[in-house]
Amino acid sequence: MAKLNYNSNHSRSLSNMNNAYWTSPKQGFDQSWHKQKNKEKQFYQGIQQGKHGTHELDVVLTEGVHAGKVICKTCNKHVAWIPKHIINT
Repeated sequence: MAKLNYNSNHSRSLSNMNNAYWTSPKQGFDQSWHKQKNKEKQFYQGIQQGKHGTHELDVVLTEGVHAGKVICKTCNKHVAWIPKHIINT
């Protein structure tokens, strides 16, 4: 009968779920999702912190380069263009 060598580190070497790819979503598998959410957050904060942040705003969907635009109903002025990647999420 052959003698089997058992490697004591065998169980740890098979577990790939312990590496940074899985344990740190901001640096691993979800990195692009986190970057996308940060862009969306910056877009919304930029509008809220602007001079129209306290005004009544409206969103108009458009076709073409941008997905839409934000219009201030109080001032009747254009506030910002909405990128397509923000509408699609």
